[in-house]
Amino acid sequence: MSKPLTFTLKEKIVHRLDLSVLTPDALEGKPLAKVKKIKIAVGKKRIDVDKLFVIEGDDTQNIIFKKSSDRFDNIGQGMSLGSIEVRGSAGDRLGHDMTGGEIRVKGDAGDWAGTGMKGGRIEIRKNAGRFLGGALPGQQHGQRGGIIHVFGHTADRTGDRMRRGMIVIEGNTGDYTGSRMIAGTIMICGQAGKNTGFGMKRGTIILTDQPQSIPATFNNCGTFELAFLKLIFNSLASSNRRLKELREYPSWVTRYAGDLGLDGKGELLVLK
Repeated sequence: MSKPLTFTLKEKIVHRLDLSVLTPDALEGKPLAKVKKIKIAVGKKRIDVDKLFVIEGDDTQNIIFKKSSDRFDNIGQGMSLGSIEVRGSAGDRLGHDMTGGEIRVKGDAGDWAGTGMKGGRIEIRKNAGRFLGGALPGQQHGQRGGIIHVFGHTADRTGDRMRRGMIVIEGNTGDYTGSRMIAGTIMICGQAGKNTGFGMKRGTIILTDQPQSIPATFNNCGTFELAFLKLIFNSLASSNRRLKELREYPSWVTRYAGDLGLDGKGELLVLK
């Protein structure tokens, strides 16, 4: 019976590691002997993977990182299949450009998690850094598909330039969530930071709690019953207890249209 391919960090690291070469796609069909000799950049050097990790198992479609560090960058970059489990924290650009598969992080994630992702699912059990699902510097779009689920809080600029897909945050968000958003859906189950939706062109931001303020460039359109919210809540209910509670929410919302400084076709939906 095959066992997940497991990478256990041998000792604490000083340099950041680019782990984009350790994905189900990149390792598919490779025997363990070849996996151990894959080179990873460490500072100015490139060294064999087995110098950094104890490597066990043989199932390259199910990868586990143990004793993970916030210096582990680009986990799951470009992956299209399989699963990656991170037992600890992850560094920056988690799931960068992924098109399928699943990444589960039991700790925190760094900045730009899910940037450029087109499909698949990312689950972060604790908190996420800045620009979750957001665009990298010089890029036109952030998240372009798939689902990101954060059980904790997120820092500033969540969903910046988001193009498609869905982000669910069970905790609080930093400032400028959904900034310059082009399309897609963001749901915030905690308290939203300042200037949520600033500069958004289209897309939907769902707020289960009344925010401290609504940007002045959003227009109150009144109260509506939106049946599609029940479909979203039911689809999320299997994730955990907190999201199951959403089933009890009525589908009545106060709708704010904006950002009127741009096309004004986006919306903030505040649950009643």
